[in-house]
Amino acid sequence: VRWDDEDNRILHLETSGYWTPEEYHEGLLRIRRIVADANPMPRAILFSPNGTAPTGLFPLLRIGLRFGNDMNLPCVIISPPEFSGRFYDVLTKYYPLDTLRFAASLEEAQEILKSSDIS
Repeated sequence: VRWDDEDNRILHLETSGYWTPEEYHEGLLRIRRIVADANPMPRAILFSPNGTAPTGLFPLLRIGLRFGNDMNLPCVIISPPEFSGRFYDVLTKYYPLDTLRFAASLEEAQEILKSSDIS
């Protein structure tokens, strides 16, 4: 979990390898601390999933994305194009997410966030 920009406005969550439930919960605590200390509040979320996540990540991801959507907080998930459509369909089956976008690369994600007028 880190800031993706020099102004500390874009929160970047990046995962890699296989991580345990304990590591996952430590990551959540780190996110809470970063957001609690942020001034001003984050204006966007960038999520780079790599590797294997623990069981239970998907429902928590949906909750977090719904919360971000309710706050009108742009969120970009970096994922392969062939995966994005199926992933989006599952994520939004019961709750549309107007602020969620997908990108194939970090550069594309940053361009999407720039065009979201968050700076």
